[in-house]
Amino acid sequence: MKQAVAASMLGALCALLPAQTGAYGEPEPAGTRAPEPREMRPPPRFAEFGIDVSASAANNLLGFSALFPAGGVILLDLPRIAERLKELDFGSAFSAGLSFSLNAGRFLRVGTASTLYGGGSLAFGHDLLEALAHGNAGGGASGTAKAYGSVFADTSLSATHFFAPPAPFKAVGVRLTPSVFFPLLYVEPGSGASFKVVSHDDNGTLKATGKYDISVYTPFSLENPDSAAIFSAPGADFSLYAEYPLREDLCVALTLAHIPLKAAMLNYETRFSGTFTMDPRDLLQEGLPSMDDLHSTSEIEYGDARKEVRRPFKMSAEAAYRPGGKWLSLYPALGFAADTPFYLEYRLAANARLPADWVDFTAASNCTDRAFAQELGVRFNLRVFELSLAVSSRSQDFLRSFALHGLGASLGIRAGSPLPEYK
Repeated sequence: MKQAVAASMLGALCALLPAQTGAYGEPEPAGTRAPEPREMRPPPRFAEFGIDVSASAANNLLGFSALFPAGGVILLDLPRIAERLKELDFGSAFSAGLSFSLNAGRFLRVGTASTLYGGGSLAFGHDLLEALAHGNAGGGASGTAKAYGSVFADTSLSATHFFAPPAPFKAVGVRLTPSVFFPLLYVEPGSGASFKVVSHDDNGTLKATGKYDISVYTPFSLENPDSAAIFSAPGADFSLYAEYPLREDLCVALTLAHIPLKAAMLNYETRFSGTFTMDPRDLLQEGLPSMDDLHSTSEIEYGDARKEVRRPFKMSAEAAYRPGGKWLSLYPALGFAADTPFYLEYRLAANARLPADWVDFTAASNCTDRAFAQELGVRFNLRVFELSLAVSSRSQDFLRSFALHGLGASLGIRAGSPLPEYK
């Protein structure tokens, strides 16, 4: 009796779930529909939990070999540097995230993810390079330094469905991802410092004077922090993704990311400002000066603010071309970010899977968030468990991204119940 009841309950449950062979929610007899072309990135597991972390730093001035020369002395050809660089740029980024997804076939896939990520840059204008290279001919030289940075936390939900159009068209996969984001720190673009170097002809001395002004916006006061205020005024946006198989070995996709719904509000501003005076030759003789040597004045102001923050809208088109079936795949992508300033992004990746089917390698060249990267990665897919590792050489300059002007690393861990067949 118990076995009969259990069998009937199992039959009722199976009747509610979409049939995997039909792929659209309607049961189909075997052989009534041709096999579906391979998707852009088919999921390998029914239920999956993931952890991802990454970090990177880059510059466009010094490579790894220049930072650690054989003789222990760093030599800089300042006139040549001033000739080939428009500005000195230093940047860094990080991210850490958790994700969970359920795959009920091509009828419905759902997922959720939470991520903490951020980055920043410090750029010195070409005027500074000219001053370092050619001195202060003409009585003086000036320069600027600009800073930018942000830290965000976000959480998102996603739902994917493959729509069955009439013949002869193939199924169109569509994913909707609404997100709520919380800016934790935001440095106004354009904040930074300016300076001027003046020589005194009577005694041959140099004097550098300057001022700095940096505004930092936060959801809570840095004078009296209250962590509960982080969640007081979040922002909201959503992303759309669609893919379509043109051929058995070619799939194309379009992504619209961070379509704004509501701006986040940062209600507090901390302003760092001041002036400094120093002899530039002290940098060469004694290294970085102390605050006393700078003869500086500084001021910190705490105040209220009404700073609206939106994540930059991004659009990209990509493809998955598999000239070698599942053993060799090429992934070109091109897009842009509507940020200040506007910039282009691209990615060209090649993925090769070994016949053992549990390890694959990826080589990629990409530009994301104004930094170029040349990346090598490996993934170990042990069905229930998956581990992916990647390292990259990076720079804000394309050619120097091949010469270790910066480094990046990422780690991904996946675990869950594998699907019976992973193509």
